[in-house]
Amino acid sequence: MAESKLIWEEITRRGENHALLLIDTAMEGFMAFLGLDFNKPEFKPQNFRQLAGARWFGSENLADFCDFFRKKELANPGALLEYANEYKRRIKQLKDFVLQIKDLNWSEQETEVLFINFSEYLACTRKMWAFAYNAIITNKFLPDLIFAEIAKKEPNINKQNEDFNILLQLEDSSETRQEKFFLLNLAKFVEDNGYNQELENLVSTHLCKFAYLGQYYFRGELYNKDIILERIKEVLNNGVENELQKIKQLENDLSKRELLINELDLPENILKYIESARAQASAYSLVDEVFTFTVVNLKPLFNEIARRLGMSYKQLIEMRGVEILDSLNRGELILSLEKLNERVIESAIILEGNKVIVLSGKKLEEYKKQELKIEKYENIIELSGQGASPGVITGIVKLVLCDADAKKVNKGDILIAPATNPTLVPAMERAGAIVTDEGGLLSHAAIVSRELGIPCLVGTKIGTKVFKDGDIVEVDIINGIIRKL
Repeated sequence: MAESKLIWEEITRRGENHALLLIDTAMEGFMAFLGLDFNKPEFKPQNFRQLAGARWFGSENLADFCDFFRKKELANPGALLEYANEYKRRIKQLKDFVLQIKDLNWSEQETEVLFINFSEYLACTRKMWAFAYNAIITNKFLPDLIFAEIAKKEPNINKQNEDFNILLQLEDSSETRQEKFFLLNLAKFVEDNGYNQELENLVSTHLCKFAYLGQYYFRGELYNKDIILERIKEVLNNGVENELQKIKQLENDLSKRELLINELDLPENILKYIESARAQASAYSLVDEVFTFTVVNLKPLFNEIARRLGMSYKQLIEMRGVEILDSLNRGELILSLEKLNERVIESAIILEGNKVIVLSGKKLEEYKKQELKIEKYENIIELSGQGASPGVITGIVKLVLCDADAKKVNKGDILIAPATNPTLVPAMERAGAIVTDEGGLLSHAAIVSRELGIPCLVGTKIGTKVFKDGDIVEVDIINGIIRKL
């Protein structure tokens, strides 16, 4: 068992563990590919783990990681743009590979063919996930540098936030944004024509293109007809024109960018910081969509591998990549089903140096007792964070600690989560405001809330621990606080 003497710092939490296979490929990527050149890793995280629904770095290692990127960008403004573009290239490489093989009938293939294709899939994902935390690291320092320069030029706090949002607005039309636009068109069709057979056909077409966005990596469920019809109903209740106006506002913000850049007369290095920040945020959004797309489209391959090895899909995705390949090579599982069942319930995967350790069952419980502290947050009625999208609103708290909790969110509720992801977009559309523990001004919550035109407060650190379902709170972005009333 891992005898940890490290100080660990939590960096992301999504309410539950990611599939072990996903985290394993990220670790393998860190160790081999974190650089612009595959063969020359420039920085090698030594301490990383997934434990209790969160991802952690060793605190010294995290500080070094931040320092590495900060020095890169300060010495050569725009350097992180190159990293973001390389990340996008690797994301595209994975998607292109999956598009080539997704329609194969895996049940007709020799085991060697399964082995070769799964090996290539692992190679592509390892190279891609080597960059998994670049945007999160960038978020820790680059937005502050940009915001500080804006503040020198513009004294009004509200205008500072508005200017920042316009400057950081993404031009890329993400699949999530496209899906929302097509959904609004469906709602407009219903408004004009009612519910009919043509709508059924349009919804089917919509699902063929966008159903995968209902899933997040290996978790969750695909969008289905009932989900789309319910979202159409919500759009109609909000008013189709109101929703279309939000999209037009985004387009207006993009058209204002050049004018604003000239008006603020920002120095060249700040302009390059802005492009680096936008590119990192864009890549961060893109990878969520593309990786989920690849998982959904390769599920037949995963199911066939699981069938031949005598286990379930859920058990397969709780194996390390090398364990799956070794099992295929031998023609039998190298782990017991009992051990895999333990991992399905819960596991931890820990990277220390070049060594990867997986814990489950009793060893995991011992490790958790050693590593996790029970913290109480009593008598706290107010938290501060970073305002990512403007506004002031009062509402009822709904905690979204995992994807299943999204159903709790009603129109106008204050959605409080560790962080958000694409599967939460329907709940975010219903929310009156979004508050997160994690994140910065480049986070998913920040980007989507700006697109939805609703208040958003990020980086409260302990919002999900202080507030509970049913609390009445005020979210005040002007002052950067959430307050229990």
